[in-house]
Amino acid sequence: TASGHLQGNGKGMFFPDEIITQNEALKIIVSVLGYDKEAEAEEKNIGAYLKIASRLKLTKNSSGTGELNFENMLILFKNSIIAPMYGFEPYGEDIKYSQNKDKTILSVYYDYYYKENDRVTAANAVSIYGDSVKGTDIVIGGSTFEAPAEDMAEYLGSYVNYIYSGELNVDDNAVIWLEKSKRNDEVVVFGKQNIDGFDSSSYKFSYYDENEKLRSVRIEMGATVIYNGGFADNIEEAFNMPYTSVRIVADKAGDYDLCILYNYENHVVEYINFEDEYIRGRDAVENISTNPDDYEYILMRNARNEPFKTEEFTEDMVASVYLSLDGKYIKIVVSEERLSGEITRKGTDSDGRNYIDIADIGKIYLHGDLNADNASIGDNITIYLDAEGEGAYFKVTPAGGVYSFILRAYAGEEDDFYVKAFTQTGSVEKFKTA
Repeated sequence: TASGHLQGNGKGMFFPDEIITQNEALKIIVSVLGYDKEAEAEEKNIGAYLKIASRLKLTKNSSGTGELNFENMLILFKNSIIAPMYGFEPYGEDIKYSQNKDKTILSVYYDYYYKENDRVTAANAVSIYGDSVKGTDIVIGGSTFEAPAEDMAEYLGSYVNYIYSGELNVDDNAVIWLEKSKRNDEVVVFGKQNIDGFDSSSYKFSYYDENEKLRSVRIEMGATVIYNGGFADNIEEAFNMPYTSVRIVADKAGDYDLCILYNYENHVVEYINFEDEYIRGRDAVENISTNPDDYEYILMRNARNEPFKTEEFTEDMVASVYLSLDGKYIKIVVSEERLSGEITRKGTDSDGRNYIDIADIGKIYLHGDLNADNASIGDNITIYLDAEGEGAYFKVTPAGGVYSFILRAYAGEEDDFYVKAFTQTGSVEKFKTA
């Protein structure tokens, strides 16, 4: 009240138990931002304040007009701290009042700054221009910042609004918040069933949208192509590789100049070497290193998107591995979720995806080429899910019991004893003896 921002009902009366309206809140915000001088030109009536609030976009994304609820309060707060403040400077023998776009509540009180519609050109150690960048950094609008999170791949190529601390292009500045701006134009497709394909003669990528309508976008012939975090030599090579999701991003002119493709292989962990930092899956084709020294960039997360370390691995976890074509970039997402029950149905859908129906659970799709040929309806099954919720591996107990041919017996760690056997379902299983 002493500063003049709160003036009651015009007669010096305040009613603290009443709910403030949005218009009243806007009047306070406009006043705090320093626009009283401008409002005075129109006799300081509420209409003058609301006109200024509209110009400052204080109500952007707000749906309220009456009593101020919690959701709209947060929207007004966010808009107010990035709105330009009203300042003054000497003007001859007078004082000039004007809007200062570089001066906001964030910058004045916290040394934070807000920018809009800049493109993310580097993240997760990958630059769309081929520049060298640290895995912990993000490049936005040509300036390098410390990234606000470990995995920023979903923002690569996108236009964003963001808040950063410190001055541009200094060592200790960091992005503390960002969102994709409405200028952003991108196509994101998840799942092979939604992908129609890429036509190398027309450079068109076709896909099915959320309404199952076939759509297409034309990709620039010189587009940058990233496969599992690393560069692909050309667009045809990348689209001829297996992929389960794709992001195609347009530049400011609306030309689709960036393609990002992802594909993963599942490995059910059978062996972990904690000292040398690698795991080996049941397929036992090769060891998978989890040692950061073996890559330019490595990211390991669990299914809840939390950081994951080699020492957390246990047998039968599912490691979904995204590996770049040059082997320099790797992402491993680890799941330990399992489902058990009786098989009620199995088959292949119209998109060519294999599935198993489990009683009281429903349909579970199997990842990649995994099929249920060695399982029968009525069998009991334990299915190991990857982080995307697809089946990576399963164990079957036939309805009449299981018969196995022992391949070898061996001692494990801590005096445990194991038997490896070939089962009648056609799988090789390891059993711990009592």
